[in-house]
Amino acid sequence: ELSTESSGQGGDEAMGIMDQLLDRTGRTLTAPQYCAVRSVVSQESQKTVLYLNLALNVLMQWTSDTSADAHLAVNVGPVIRQLFAAIERDFGDVLVQMALGFMTYSANGISDVEMEDLLSLNDGVLTFVFQYAKPNIKRIPSHVWLRVKRRLLEMRLVSVVPSPLKEVAEAYLDHVKPEAHRIMGDYFSNRLDETRRTEQ
Repeated sequence: ELSTESSGQGGDEAMGIMDQLLDRTGRTLTAPQYCAVRSVVSQESQKTVLYLNLALNVLMQWTSDTSADAHLAVNVGPVIRQLFAAIERDFGDVLVQMALGFMTYSANGISDVEMEDLLSLNDGVLTFVFQYAKPNIKRIPSHVWLRVKRRLLEMRLVSVVPSPLKEVAEAYLDHVKPEAHRIMGDYFSNRLDETRRTEQ
């Protein structure tokens, strides 16, 4: 398996590694798409294997109808943001952003049960998840979070080298930071009021 800690690759070597990654996944690009990807990958003399693995996940979202003009970010940070945006399109921005916020701002990690609890404490998430139903218990179903988690794992956004992921995530999620901190503070300090406890 290719290491994500490679120091960098020249343009031709980087595209050779991208060819290997595409071949392993069975993903093919149209000729115009391939030329566009080669142009991006060759723009800088250094391309880490971390970047190439993340860029591959962007390409996995493309279809044969995707225009060759479709944008592929040049650096690790923008590619991570592209992947965040793709997950938001599939699962809803409020749900994904709050889940990523809890993951990013947690000091010691969050279990699946804790994530379900935390997401269930955000009114925006509940409104989004239950827009077509009104359950008696205000708690999101387990499969809602597990589907998002599965996608994060598939895109390697859980096992990405922590430093670049955390830096990008903190900037990307700055607008949800106060709410994420408030909910986690109440939850982990056992400060939930009795009404909210009953609803859970």
